[in-house]
Amino acid sequence: MERSQVSHDPSTITSTTSSKPEQGFNNTSDLDINKMITEPKVRNTLLEHAVGELSSENLIFVVKIRTWKSIWEKESTEKITKIATNIYKEFIDRDSITPINIPISMFAKVEKYMKPYLDSTNSKPSAISDVENGKRLEKPLISIFDQCEKECLMILETDTLPRFAKSELFEENVIKKGLVQKILKSG
Repeated sequence: MERSQVSHDPSTITSTTSSKPEQGFNNTSDLDINKMITEPKVRNTLLEHAVGELSSENLIFVVKIRTWKSIWEKESTEKITKIATNIYKEFIDRDSITPINIPISMFAKVEKYMKPYLDSTNSKPSAISDVENGKRLEKPLISIFDQCEKECLMILETDTLPRFAKSELFEENVIKKGLVQKILKSG
């Protein structure tokens, strides 16, 4: 895309190129949402943008799921269960104040799976109370939130990212700081 600048003297026209290739990408499909989430400075800038758009729940959910998955094997059943139930309550539960936008069938599947981990009277994870009573539930499956995560990534990629890539925040905190190469899709 070329932009021409016209001076007040109609006989002189100067042309400057203002194109995305100079910035390292042609369109948002060149940007890798997973690399953006992994790169702290880009992720924080994307979060700032999403907060301004009132759509930060998708990004926060993905980050929390990835953090939970990264400790899944190392931590106790009780800790993994507590984190999973907190994620569920914060983003998926019917009473959530920051719900993610997922299809009802996906919601129903996760709700049904998580039900044994929740105590219906006081929302205390039943896995913890069962451990106290000598019973032991298995850790929640590491994959229980996978479809929800994919849905949130799709929303980020198709809805949030195009506006973010056009924003002043992206220009100032990603392009001008030379971070575009770190977030491009490979080959």
